[in-house]
Amino acid sequence: MVIDRLHLLALTLLTVAPTSSAAEPEHWRFGVGVATQNMIDGQTTTNLEDFDSYRPADEPWNVLGIGWYFNWNWRQGIVCDASGSRCVEYMPLVGGWGPGVHPTLSQIAEHLSANPGLYPDGTTWLIGNEIIWDDRRTPLQYAQDYHAYYYGLKAINPTFKVANGSVITSVYYNCTGFTGTPYELLDAVWNAYLNEYGETWPVDVWNIHPYVWTKPTLQEELDDLAGQLSTFRNWMAARGQQDKPLIVTEYGLLNYHEPQWMIDYLLGSFEILLSSGHANGMTSDEGRWV
Repeated sequence: MVIDRLHLLALTLLTVAPTSSAAEPEHWRFGVGVATQNMIDGQTTTNLEDFDSYRPADEPWNVLGIGWYFNWNWRQGIVCDASGSRCVEYMPLVGGWGPGVHPTLSQIAEHLSANPGLYPDGTTWLIGNEIIWDDRRTPLQYAQDYHAYYYGLKAINPTFKVANGSVITSVYYNCTGFTGTPYELLDAVWNAYLNEYGETWPVDVWNIHPYVWTKPTLQEELDDLAGQLSTFRNWMAARGQQDKPLIVTEYGLLNYHEPQWMIDYLLGSFEILLSSGHANGMTSDEGRWV
């Protein structure tokens, strides 16, 4: 699912920043997805450093204050200013089941060996994108791919964190490899992994796409987003995953909306995404959902 997310996020963060200084320290929690690429061969033509404020010599640098980015690929790495002291974290994506985003572990190891500074300790790796929906794998096939990448990446660098391929939390999966709700899909992968390897699905960071379908009012759409986050957090808590991070690598409104509606939705969504004190939130992060 594609949205012009970088430009909308840029506009909205610049709108909110001057009047909401208290929120500025939290901007590092936000990230952007940016890429124009062929998913078959993985070649990219647009990356974060192609935008003003993200080239090494640009000043001001990182005008949005974002903390991370990803580009549905794995080769680019962190983006830093000329001094190397200010950087935007990179979340590489592998295991996408296409040649361009399904590298072998030896290819990954070779690339990281040649470019160690681009993938610092603690880098979060995404294993797939909109799993089953995009790639038509079965839950077992995904569990097997995840297992290979999880342990392969940990062997390269034990500090690397590994996230599941994003799950769309607002659709019914009627795919070749699986039919059911998002939570039935998650349970299917969870059980397939447990049956295949005799251990719990080892996810360091959980990853979702909580898209919202058109509602009559803006508030209903915001309530839908909050409900999707809370429901996923309930699912995590029921499986002993509550004190793990949950990230949102894509979200937005499906179908056409007027630009001002989109801006109002993003501003409202930021309040939800930055909210804390939730009983089902991450205990060690002030009860935040994300």
